[in-house]
Amino acid sequence: MNKITIVIPCFNESESLPELINQLSKVTSIFSFILVDNGSEDNTQEILHKLEIPENIEFYKKEVNTGYGAGIKYGLEKVKTEYCGWMHSDLQQDTSVLLDAHKILEKNNLESSGGNFALKGLRTGRSTIENLFTIGVSILSSILFFDKCWDMAGQPNIFKTSSLKFIDNSPDDHKFEFYIY
Repeated sequence: MNKITIVIPCFNESESLPELINQLSKVTSIFSFILVDNGSEDNTQEILHKLEIPENIEFYKKEVNTGYGAGIKYGLEKVKTEYCGWMHSDLQQDTSVLLDAHKILEKNNLESSGGNFALKGLRTGRSTIENLFTIGVSILSSILFFDKCWDMAGQPNIFKTSSLKFIDNSPDDHKFEFYIY
């Protein structure tokens, strides 16, 4: 059984699903995935039924989109592995970054990390405007949290599952990640 489950909320991502599934199939031996159709209004379900899905990918459908954070929480409720996380479904980040994350976790001895930890990815290949926005949010986050924070929306995010027991009170929208950190 895989030790890490990644939740991927999907909202109206039918066009990117074939490539997403293709990328996820390349990391099947290390990760399990929970894709949450977060109330999509496109043909997401139709596309999912046509794709050949690896055994380590589960799908769940929320009938109504109540927010990005709500989609992640919905998926996290179904996690059975010791470690979990989430990432976006929009292919802004190649899923090969998960292999990098796994190497970092192994290097830092995943098994002996008894305490809480967080592994946060970084976005690359973004425009100057997007990078300026990220810098602004990072400075603000660092001031608010009295700690160095960079790219709050970078993917993937990986945690020890038991450390996320407090998420029931987290926001259901995009403020979810700020709340978690």
